[in-house]
Amino acid sequence: MKRIFSALSVSVLSIVLLVACSDTAEPVSETENKQANKDANNQSELTIKEVYEKMMDASEGIKSFAMDMEMEQEIIEGDNEPVPTQSAIHSKVVQEPIGLEQKVKMTIGDQTMETEQYLTEEGFYMYDPAQKMWMKYSEGHEDLMAQIQADSGLDQTQTLSELESFIEDFTFQQNEDEFILTLDADDEKFNTLVQQELTSGSVEMNDIKDIEINGVEYEIFVDKKTYLPNQMNILMNINMSADGQKVTLKQDIDTAYSDYNSIDTISIPEEAIKEAVELEM
Repeated sequence: MKRIFSALSVSVLSIVLLVACSDTAEPVSETENKQANKDANNQSELTIKEVYEKMMDASEGIKSFAMDMEMEQEIIEGDNEPVPTQSAIHSKVVQEPIGLEQKVKMTIGDQTMETEQYLTEEGFYMYDPAQKMWMKYSEGHEDLMAQIQADSGLDQTQTLSELESFIEDFTFQQNEDEFILTLDADDEKFNTLVQQELTSGSVEMNDIKDIEINGVEYEIFVDKKTYLPNQMNILMNINMSADGQKVTLKQDIDTAYSDYNSIDTISIPEEAIKEAVELEM
């Protein structure tokens, strides 16, 4: 189940917790970034520490949000052929009462599947496209709800301590509407950060050894008015050993965040409520 929430676990709300550096954000030219604007009238003099403090204040007020993620992934195990995967995931998250809605379209090789899943206090509902049926998990879904609360990015203390040692490696820029934070994590010292990202997904770190970073890049856009993230782009290319076999993982993830505090509840489709077959988790 951890894969369902990997996008939330690497949420910008927790990744951009920067607590040092006194430099203000440098303007970025249009040729350096497609989201930049030539108009420099809205240049901010805030330092990265000041932006961080405002982000912390803003994030404390988040009760709900939506996100759209597009991911291209390639996994190469040993001498096997690469397994390419393309995913498009639309999510809505409500913190209280806890709720999650996800609509997923995934293509693996030449096969495409679409599914929906909903998690509320009523239980966990998921549509199985292979069997063309709805399933419901009632017992045990409380643990899943607790996991969302822990991994959603609202509890930022742990991530703060983990990223503090990487402060000097971030660059801090701005365009007319956004602060732009970037990180090129291509050194062994970033292994801890990479392990955090892997753990937030479906990978159990007990199975992973000998991580070699070929390249990990973050590009994060923070709204100047709300101090909340608008967009995060991640490129990851790493080698590792899993179960005694060399594995290469390549990911290109673009995530857009929206609708902060505009979603009141998550509603389960009537079709799912009527047709779901109840199972044990």
